[in-house]
Amino acid sequence: MSFFDYRSLFFFFFRRIYDNSTAWITILATFRKRQKRWTAEVRKKGFYKSKTFDTKIAAQTWAIETEQFLSSEVELVRGKTFANALDRFERQVSKGRKGERWEVIRINKHRRDALADRLLQDLTMEDINHWIAEQTTSASTINRDLNLLSSVFSHCIKWKWIKQNPCKGCQRPRQPAPRERRVSEHEINRILAALYFHEDRGLTARKQTGYAFLIALETAMRQGEIRGLQWPDIDFRGKYLTLHDTKNSTR
Repeated sequence: MSFFDYRSLFFFFFRRIYDNSTAWITILATFRKRQKRWTAEVRKKGFYKSKTFDTKIAAQTWAIETEQFLSSEVELVRGKTFANALDRFERQVSKGRKGERWEVIRINKHRRDALADRLLQDLTMEDINHWIAEQTTSASTINRDLNLLSSVFSHCIKWKWIKQNPCKGCQRPRQPAPRERRVSEHEINRILAALYFHEDRGLTARKQTGYAFLIALETAMRQGEIRGLQWPDIDFRGKYLTLHDTKNSTR
């Protein structure tokens, strides 16, 4: 019997590994040949994971790495899906945030993803890369979604639902080059005309939008910052505005 035959036989027996909690853990790894490929199976305390490889050596290597991961990990809460993570994140993290409304909209979108029903412990970087490849939105939108997903997974680590963030190392799409073009005078006039800005119709909602548009052009303020302005924030003599709540949380 060759060395690899003895090594293969060894994997069929229980192995006792001493973990950080000073408790003995029993792990069993088995291998099955199906046609020309090998399937490795790892079991531990009700946990089951399998993967198929072209060679037996690759299957054995994966089994060793998986067993080492299981023997060293803290006790995780199992049975949680990505949908469960989104629910808890919305309740405990998104609630009360400055961008709560838009974050909840993105969370609801991810609830409709195929990932939502997957167990958290089964999600890998390959699953995230596959999700990225299926997206038809812009690179900026995909990266914003990935930022949210990564944040959800990071909190799952704190909750002891998973040990690693599957977004770490994923293939993010490249951000497009920033636009350096300003709105032309002709475009400004057309927008104001569409809002009836120069017509004497009183302070309509359209005219208010026109004022906000001009303020944004002159100050580069965001929509929420303009809408949050109060009269005491405006110094007409000094010709400046005071913003108390900005995206950067600086005044």
